[in-house]
Amino acid sequence: MCLKSTTWIFIYQCSEYIGLPFLYLFIYSIHQLFSDKISSKKFFITVSILGFILCTIRYANVFIFISSLPFVFFLKGYSERIKFTLFSTIVCIGMLLSIYLLFNYLHIGSFASESKRINNETDHFWKDTYVDFIGFINLSNPFFYLKTFDYTTKTKLFLSFIFIIIDFIFWYISFRLLKKTKNIFVKYLVIVAILNGIITFFAAMAQGIEPLGIRILFNSSYLFYFALLIVIRENNVLSDKILFIICLLSLVYNCCFIVKIPSNFLFYKHAVEKVAQNKSSLPKYYFDDDEKVIETVYTIPIINKTFYYTHENKQPNYIYKAILRLINPSIIFLDKAPQENNSEIIYSSEINNFIEHKKSAD
Repeated sequence: MCLKSTTWIFIYQCSEYIGLPFLYLFIYSIHQLFSDKISSKKFFITVSILGFILCTIRYANVFIFISSLPFVFFLKGYSERIKFTLFSTIVCIGMLLSIYLLFNYLHIGSFASESKRINNETDHFWKDTYVDFIGFINLSNPFFYLKTFDYTTKTKLFLSFIFIIIDFIFWYISFRLLKKTKNIFVKYLVIVAILNGIITFFAAMAQGIEPLGIRILFNSSYLFYFALLIVIRENNVLSDKILFIICLLSLVYNCCFIVKIPSNFLFYKHAVEKVAQNKSSLPKYYFDDDEKVIETVYTIPIINKTFYYTHENKQPNYIYKAILRLINPSIIFLDKAPQENNSEIIYSSEINNFIEHKKSAD
């Protein structure tokens, strides 16, 4: 049920999939603590290490532990040992992370490269906030992440309205299933998932780096779907066969959504590889100097209504980056034009020119 998220992060080589095994071990340890199947000492040592690793892989993972604190304070009906163990472990993770951030500050001049990560532009603040809000609503949808933010036409406005309604329907179904559960582990997952999403929402407002989407909300999605799956299986809401079919459909849909037109990807892959091979050395940098944008034209049958849409993952720059990352995983994508031209830099114009020459020759 988390294939929407896992498919996306594995395809696009995000840092989230590196932390996925540690996140799973953290969830397993929490389950063992609530089930009284692990000693306080073993839990403290294990989860402190796991938590520190998660936070160093991705700073946003600290929100998981911040979201756990309210749950600890309002936890009722459980021994003080469990509450104290969980609280002391979170404090230990915080102390370890503080030491790590202090080390960064002393050696690189910032705690988490915040000077480079925070976007101070406020021109589109409210639009970005609205986009983040829609992204947060999509948290309940385990299948697809489709949003339209351009409301210049009635068609796009109608589609956006339909997508939002579908997301709210998933919220309604989810809470109908979750509200009666007495499983403390499930309650923990749901509370942390929602609080993590809320904290991430406000962090995105403050930083303005990128809109909330599958990658940014991965932790919340993973925890929320994990809880939902437990409740579905505990109450026999759906059989394992139906769950498998749902997951299979989700996998097929998300793979098709990501790939879309395989022939185009293979064509671009050949062009990028040829340009890279013509360099005297393996390209270490990439810069999009052409900024070429391709619009997809859609025509609705019968009424012959035509509209244009710019697909992010159909843009040459987007595809070039993905292919270059396969050729050289450590390649650096430049945001500003380099001061000098050298063989270590590959430009989008070089690839586009190669493609144009190839088309002319054919």
